[in-house]
Amino acid sequence: MLRPDHLGLMSEAEKIRMSDISTKLGIKPRTVTQFDDAPPLILKARAAMSESAEIVLASLPPEGRGQLLEILQQLTRVQEMGVD
Repeated sequence: MLRPDHLGLMSEAEKIRMSDISTKLGIKPRTVTQFDDAPPLILKARAAMSESAEIVLASLPPEGRGQLLEILQQLTRVQEMGVD
């Protein structure tokens, strides 16, 4: 299982081969590649979500935005309490 301290190995990626990293971590090389490829994909996903949110919010009147924010805050509180 990967742990946060394994991320230090990823920073060495330019100096060390993926197969060497996978050996040190005890995982398959393709798993290392997936983690190496993940940051750009995460950034793209965040940008797409942000753009989508802006489009949705722009279509709502100010009162609707306030209601949506209130609902989202309630959902967050319920989730933090661990209620399904």
